[in-house]
Amino acid sequence: MLTTTNGGSEFYFSSLLGKVYTTEDSTSLMNKNRIQFTLDGQKLLTPVGNRITTIDFSSNYSRTTFYGHKYNIQSFCLLNQNVLCCVSQDGTLTLLSYPKGVILSKFEKFIEPRVDSVHVSPDNNLVCFLGSKCAIYQFQSTNQNSILHQTSTKPIKLGDIKDAQRYTSIDWINSKFICVGTNEGIVHIYKLNLDKGTDENDLFSNHHILSGNKDEIVGCFFVFNKKNKVKNPGQVYSLDSKGCLIHWKFDNHLKEWKILKKIDLSLKQEQSTRNKKLRNNNSLRITCCSYHPTSNLIVYGIGNAGCFEIFDIDKEEVIYRLDKPHTIDSIQFLTNSISVEQLLNNNLQQQDSLPNSSWIAFSKENQLAVFDYESETFIYNQSNHSSQITTCCYNENGQLLASGDFQGTIKVFSTENNQCFCNLPNAHSGPITGMIFSRPPGSRDAALYTCSLDGTVRTFDVLRYKQFRVFTSNAGEGFSCLTVDPSGEIVIAAGSNTFSIYLWNVQTNQLLEVIKSHTAPITSLQFTTANESMLVSASWDKSVKLWNIFSSKQAAEPIEFNNEILDCAIRPTDGAEMAVIAVNGEILFFDLYNSKATGYIDCKRDIQTLFTDPNGDHFNCITYTGDGLHVLCGGKNQPFVCMYNVQQKVLVKRFMISFNMSLDGMFDMDVLNPLLKKRREEEKEIRRSGNSKRRNNNQNNIPGSQLDLKPNIQVNRICFSPTNNSFAVVSPNEGVIIFTNEAKEGSFQPLDIDLSITPESILELLENKSYTEAFINSIRLNEHSILVKVFNAIPIESIPLIIRSIPDNYLDRFIQFFCKEMIDSVRLQFCMIWLKSILSQRVLSKTQHGANLRQLIRVMQQKQSTLSYITNHNQSTLDFLASFAKPKRNLLLEQKEEKKQKESEKEKQKLTTLTPEQMKIRDLLKQ
Repeated sequence: MLTTTNGGSEFYFSSLLGKVYTTEDSTSLMNKNRIQFTLDGQKLLTPVGNRITTIDFSSNYSRTTFYGHKYNIQSFCLLNQNVLCCVSQDGTLTLLSYPKGVILSKFEKFIEPRVDSVHVSPDNNLVCFLGSKCAIYQFQSTNQNSILHQTSTKPIKLGDIKDAQRYTSIDWINSKFICVGTNEGIVHIYKLNLDKGTDENDLFSNHHILSGNKDEIVGCFFVFNKKNKVKNPGQVYSLDSKGCLIHWKFDNHLKEWKILKKIDLSLKQEQSTRNKKLRNNNSLRITCCSYHPTSNLIVYGIGNAGCFEIFDIDKEEVIYRLDKPHTIDSIQFLTNSISVEQLLNNNLQQQDSLPNSSWIAFSKENQLAVFDYESETFIYNQSNHSSQITTCCYNENGQLLASGDFQGTIKVFSTENNQCFCNLPNAHSGPITGMIFSRPPGSRDAALYTCSLDGTVRTFDVLRYKQFRVFTSNAGEGFSCLTVDPSGEIVIAAGSNTFSIYLWNVQTNQLLEVIKSHTAPITSLQFTTANESMLVSASWDKSVKLWNIFSSKQAAEPIEFNNEILDCAIRPTDGAEMAVIAVNGEILFFDLYNSKATGYIDCKRDIQTLFTDPNGDHFNCITYTGDGLHVLCGGKNQPFVCMYNVQQKVLVKRFMISFNMSLDGMFDMDVLNPLLKKRREEEKEIRRSGNSKRRNNNQNNIPGSQLDLKPNIQVNRICFSPTNNSFAVVSPNEGVIIFTNEAKEGSFQPLDIDLSITPESILELLENKSYTEAFINSIRLNEHSILVKVFNAIPIESIPLIIRSIPDNYLDRFIQFFCKEMIDSVRLQFCMIWLKSILSQRVLSKTQHGANLRQLIRVMQQKQSTLSYITNHNQSTLDFLASFAKPKRNLLLEQKEEKKQKESEKEKQKLTTLTPEQMKIRDLLKQ
């Protein structure tokens, strides 16, 4: 296990930022159930590559989890709300315990050919796989209390429906009736006879065909009876991609299906609106739909217009329309046809009411949103980066993480809930090459500085969503990297054409100086923490130069190397050591104080890729950990990030950033050693031929038409959090991948434990009032519930003694626990006494405890903002209540007094308005 100053916990994949939804083909008309609500409506599940993201609306938190899929997830469904059934693109069926993420069973090549969507029956007894055929399976056990037994063996195949080329939609009535839509505009209705066995002829013996739609069926639903609270198997709605909605009803006397109602949705709009959305050969194109049973509404997404409409079937009118760009490929009501029946079957709904929610979840090319059509507000609205992500950075306390992409879009995320709260589209007109947070002079909040190849360096206020500074060069060249001095007064950027270094004043927006010394592109600009005026610049001209920007224009100490420098990093604790990556695959360490080399690491053997570089395998980016004991490195076509120990110069661990075999450059780690050489040679031949896709005889052999280009795997940048508890890896096609070393919920990670340290012994010491020993043992046991109980039971007068008694190797773990407890605890004064004792009784150095100190500051800032909001709210409430304590007004008396005042004023006016003769008499009397 990796041991660090953070308590020896190991870094693991935590979340994925910048990607909330991924789709394989946005032009497809297949109604894939790629988003799904949980039954309680508190969570929304969506696939992101080979991972699944869960959005929790109650806590406003999103979490991305990897469940072991080697290829992108095609579709999924929830069984009993605690088993996740996923099908990947290679046909592998995976059954998982949700939300714990434990793999229960995995069946490779379970279904062939390809599956487009997966649907579960409302009674959780059957699962249907739609694609080129409609296959229905049943699990071995339907007992909800025995999940392991239910999913331990392979599901039983009950039968296939092969009446069409492709099946697009399905609806259930428990496990008795199903209606299935096809791409030929036909709806098939089957009565399932499960009691007669698993013979396919017996299972689908009762079969009805409904043919009346114009085109491919997008959705077919059984009509819901509100009085009886059940679905009617004799009435069906069918909607095709051209907007033809048909209401079918079965005639018991004639024993045939009749059309009760036929509605053309393209004619239910105004002429101007209809002309706007009917673009492709004057035809409406509906891509997806969902049915609201209790309100008898249907929502559908219009592909060529990029919007969705809510249609009231009873009134035959569109009650709401929302225009959004891009094609909507999946849409779902929270109260949909399946969830209503599940709620009624599980008796989760009151008898006198029906579930009725106005939430709609929809997904499109790069966006996932939940919309409330009654209040016309977005409950959740997040979008992907529209292009490849190029860089990222943390702010000074690790609360914010900013990322930039190739098209100039900037997103700022909160690391507390993994949500994007600031989106700046087209902030630059070119690719963003660098960004950094810094506090401008006289400002309380940190600003975001970004540079781009469009020739500008811009400054953004991420809290007010605006830009307030733009820096440009006289030559108008683009910039490759930037930095800001520790005082926040000077912005420094490196030109990409002339390889010059530009210095601007933040307050005056004036270009101060242009330094020309490097003869090749500059890859990195950084300030040292030891000398705040010393700037370090690394370049491809095989040199690293140290600049004193306040005293001299010339490089104070040029450091020459034998190879090009791709990136460099400075140790954050004291700034005395520098690590650089050379193009020959080595990491070189240099002592900045004594100006000498301290060692190197040959990384060629650690770099394992399918594609070899002509210049040799090497890393492209490097960064130090928060404690300065390790370095992290990553590069192109490498699905992992390597961590090296600086002192011992050895590889400590590889962190896999992706297991997705759908990406170019990925390889299976199980066959890495024996078959890596062979696969590398095969990939070389494929890349040389330029045709990695097998030729299809049905396609025209046009040169270039069969080139299959897949997104590749690579690492562009690595950023370590100032709190030393997480780091971010920028993978252009995967997103910003977050790794953390915080203890997982429910995990057991003790420190220096022995047989005598148990929860019972700690509680016994607490009862005997041995607070010091009980508290130290609880830190060693590291059981959160025990630690919280002991922490809150300690009297105030014993706190200074306990702080002095904590060993040095336990202090970091205690501070981490204290930060978490301070956030959750309501005993503010009690926590302040602990904090005062920590700062007064112990010496916290910047080198050893710098990350924990920053975490303490971060928690204090959160508490301050929370308390300021509460106090302001209470003050406003008290002012409002105090207004009622004033004596009540008597309106009648006030009206009488107003009349008296008006009469007195009139008399005064009469006295003041005198005639000229009266004026003369008055003057004579005065004389």
